[in-house]
Parts: sequence; structure tokens; C-alpha cells
Amino acid sequence: TESPPLWMAAVRFTVAGGGLFLLLALRKTPLPTPRQWRNAALTGVVMMGIASGSTMFAQLWNSSGMASVLASTSTVWFALLGVATGMRPSRLEWLGVLLGVVGVGVLFADQSLTTHPAGLLLGSFGALAWSAGSVWSQRLDLPSSWMRTATQMLSGGVFLLVISTLSGEKPLFTPSPIVAAAWVTTMIGGLIGFGSYTWLLMRKRESLAISYAYVNPVVAVTLGLFVGGERLSVQEFIGIGIILSAVVATTLAGRK
Repeated sequence: TESPPLWMAAVRFTVAGGGLFLLLALRKTPLPTPRQWRNAALTGVVMMGIASGSTMFAQLWNSSGMASVLASTSTVWFALLGVATGMRPSRLEWLGVLLGVVGVGVLFADQSLTTHPAGLLLGSFGALAWSAGSVWSQRLDLPSSWMRTATQMLSGGVFLLVISTLSGEKPLFTPSPIVAAAWVTTMIGGLIGFGSYTWLLMRKRESLAISYAYVNPVVAVTLGLFVGGERLSVQEFIGIGIILSAVVATTLAGRK
């Protein structure tokens, strides 16, 4: 039996964010001010709660390929929101966005891109909410570095716990070494991934941070190639090439 999607995301973010916060506090890392806590809670609810929660729930209807395609549209939303807020992406950044979305589409074109109106709507909304939260966080006073990651993940996780409870989801516990290892790996991966993302948002051009949306599928396919012994089709190689071109364009744009 599959675990309830909102409960799964809630536990992942709450435990990972809370654990990191405790570790940082023990290491005497400066604690957030009340203002920073409020801002972290708001952006954490939008990004980790609403955006990630919508994406997780959409998985009930979307295939993995469709989920990746919808996630890649966050780069488009980010660029459009940038225009609306005066950030003005460069031509190279627009090129990177276009190549990234096309590359992900080509990469998964051989797979079954199954969906449902509810899954399509939730997946698209999740991508939009993530981009909106990312843009918004650039304009707020937030804790620095890993403390920012911890407070946002913890806030988003607690929000999802409340929503999961109100929606009537029943927590599913299946204790076993394999399940425990999978949970730990997922939480550590989430911490590293989101921590790296927030670091890039703070110190690099925003378009470079958001490029994760089309880099992640390449990482997944590469792991399948070397770990799972899968074979890549010519079309998948072309898709990867297009995505790498998008990364190059985005990186060059960040240096200008």
C-alpha cells in the first residue's frame, strides 16, 4: 500500500528541517529573528507546503515523465514572474528556458506521458507556486545559508502535517530496514538539494538555481544508466544534449 502523498511529504520536510534546525542550534548558529521566522514560514509554506504538496499529490495521476515535464515549466513561470517584477531575463536566459523545457520533453517523449486533468492542474500549479515562492524569497529578510533551509523546510512540513490531518489521510508505517534506509536517503537528499537551491538563489543569478528543474531528469536517467543497467535511446541522447545546451546558455547568462 502506498503512503499518503501529503503525509509522506510532511514527515520528510518536518523531520529533515527540524533535525537540521536542532543541529544548527547546537552548533551555536545564530537563530532567526522573529521577522525572519515569519518570512521563512511564509515562503516555506508556499514552496515546501503548497508547491511540493501539489506536486506530490499530482503524482496520483501523472506518470514520472509527465511529472518531469510539468516540473520543467517552473523555469518558464520563473522567467515570466521575473518580467512582472522587473528582473528582466536576458536573451540567453530565455534561450536556456526554451531549450530546457524542449529537452525534457524530448527526453521523455518515448515514455508514456499519461496524466489526468486533476494531475495536470496540480502539477502546473505546483510549478507556478515554487517559482512564485522563489521570486518572493529574494525580496524578504530571511535567515542565512542552512538556517534558511531548515526553517523553510520545517515550516512547510508542519503546514503539510495540518493539511494531511484535515484531509483525512491515514499515516502508514511499515517498519523495516529497507524502508528506514529509503526514508533517511530521501531526507538527506532533500536537505542537500534544497540547501543547494537556496544557496544558489542567495549567491548566484536566479535562473541558474531554477535550472535544477531540467537538470534533475538528466541525473535520474544517468543513474538508471549506470546503476540500473538501462539503455538510452537515440532520442534520449538528443534530449540530454538539448538540456546540457540549456545549462550552458544559463551559465553563460549568469556571467554577464
